[in-house]
Amino acid sequence: MKAEIAAMAVDDAFADAAEPGCSYQPPGGGDPVTEISVILAQPDEEAELGEIRAVVASTLIDVRISEVTAPARGGIFIVAGVSYTILAAPRRWDRSRLVWRCPATETSV
Repeated sequence: MKAEIAAMAVDDAFADAAEPGCSYQPPGGGDPVTEISVILAQPDEEAELGEIRAVVASTLIDVRISEVTAPARGGIFIVAGVSYTILAAPRRWDRSRLVWRCPATETSV
């Protein structure tokens, strides 16, 4: 029952905030995954280098595991015509493990 409620909550979040009509291209080729929905966030993050602190922009892409089962570093999301390359290993960040969070950067393809 809890899993069903969590899945409904994730679906509601994506219905409210997601960009529809996106796609994912795995690194090294392979079949693209099309017509997926992602949530694109670009929060400021604090970075530290020794005693120096700076606020830097970041890009995070959330995608449901049911739509992209194994996103990987180097994979590319196309969101509203803009390409974003995954920078590091995606992580399942939600408690129910239904959503991948992918750190990414805007790239030209």
